[in-house]
Amino acid sequence: MVFLSISIMAILVLIGLAGSVYNNYSLSEKARKGFFRITILLSFAIVISFLSVYTDNDESVPHILRVFFTFAEFSLTPVVSLVMAASFVQEMRPLDKVVHALAAINIIMLTLSLKFGFIFSIDKYNHYERGNLYFIYMAIYSVTALYLIFKLFGLGKSYQYTNINEILMMVIILFFGVIVQAINSEVKVGWLSCSIVAVFIYCYYSNVITQIDPLTGILNRQSFNHISQTKLYPLGILIVDLNKFKEVNDNFGHAEGDKCLKITARGIQNTYRRIGRCFRTGGDEFCVIIYRKHSEIEKYNERLRSFLDKEREDNPHVTTVSIGFAVANNKEEFDEKYNEADKLMYEDKKRQHAVRK
Repeated sequence: MVFLSISIMAILVLIGLAGSVYNNYSLSEKARKGFFRITILLSFAIVISFLSVYTDNDESVPHILRVFFTFAEFSLTPVVSLVMAASFVQEMRPLDKVVHALAAINIIMLTLSLKFGFIFSIDKYNHYERGNLYFIYMAIYSVTALYLIFKLFGLGKSYQYTNINEILMMVIILFFGVIVQAINSEVKVGWLSCSIVAVFIYCYYSNVITQIDPLTGILNRQSFNHISQTKLYPLGILIVDLNKFKEVNDNFGHAEGDKCLKITARGIQNTYRRIGRCFRTGGDEFCVIIYRKHSEIEKYNERLRSFLDKEREDNPHVTTVSIGFAVANNKEEFDEKYNEADKLMYEDKKRQHAVRK
């Protein structure tokens, strides 16, 4: 009865998740389909797990069916993490292939267990027993779970969003379920913890995309509005504005203008991401909050200009940029120094305009 209640609770959590995904139009089609796959797969795994427990020691159940329930549950456990990660993994890399190979090895070991009982065995009375190599199954499950967390962290880091608290909470919940079930196989909370983590993943992913500018892929104005509350002072405020961007839109169309914005954003991200956080704060205006190496900022600015010069060889519509920089020593100075950086950026723009004349 207890496990039935836990199973129902887990499925209700997943139904709630599916409803939220259905009504969230900010998700990409790939992400929506991914989260729907997660809810369906987890729901199926929960039902299989319940049937496995419910039919244990029940001789009236066909033996092959009892074996299938356990085999399916053990096979799905590592696969769930891979399906979750696939919702936001852009391309397969060597690490992804290694973890997928581990999931395949798990299935091979389980198949061999049907004859030799390596991971588990079901006797003629439909009684389940762990095998001597059960730890291999647990190790593969743990690795795939860590892989999922690693990919989540990588997703946030690629967009300069790193909420460690959310990641830590997912690790705690996930491995709480793993450890409890490893200690006492009678306490079945593994799939409940997976369902809760699925909700956390959805929240984490949603938090990432709501703070990202959809065109350029860097942090947006909403994210920038919270940056002054940081305690990491002193910080540099660097403002980048595209020169004659309106002419690109007017003469060559908004599609060409969008290309120009994307190239500039990529250059800003490549140049400054190791020393700060990059934002698109307006139509053709970007801001970088610099946490270190303030004295070397001109070196980084030249890298950005060099990057854009090189891009201009392939696309003549890529504009030059004007840059202004100021340092705020505390939160009270932030607005003042932002305006100062903005003023210096316009002075740089006038200076470049005068040189071109």
